[in-house]
Amino acid sequence: MKSSFDTVEAPVLKVFSVEEGGHRFVAYLVKWKRIREVIVSDPLARSQVQEGDRILFMAQKLSMPDDLINVSSLNFHFLNAIKTDAQMKGWRKNAISPGGA
Repeated sequence: MKSSFDTVEAPVLKVFSVEEGGHRFVAYLVKWKRIREVIVSDPLARSQVQEGDRILFMAQKLSMPDDLINVSSLNFHFLNAIKTDAQMKGWRKNAISPGGA
């Protein structure tokens, strides 16, 4: 299995949020690489981001080559809201890719 990721900053274009019985779903529409619209999921559903706010997210590539099935997925995960340029630089400096590719 191979895994790699990039951290990306982008403004939120649209918020998707649903609550039911004390449970919550949250995801954000953003532009990735300035041209492609993608959905960034917040799996813990703890964020309170609004349209126009900037978020930091991970674009993860996962490859699992196998003789029977070959998986090559691309996933987008919410990391945290960006508040200052200094915080962004500090996060990128400490980010480490968990694998090659």
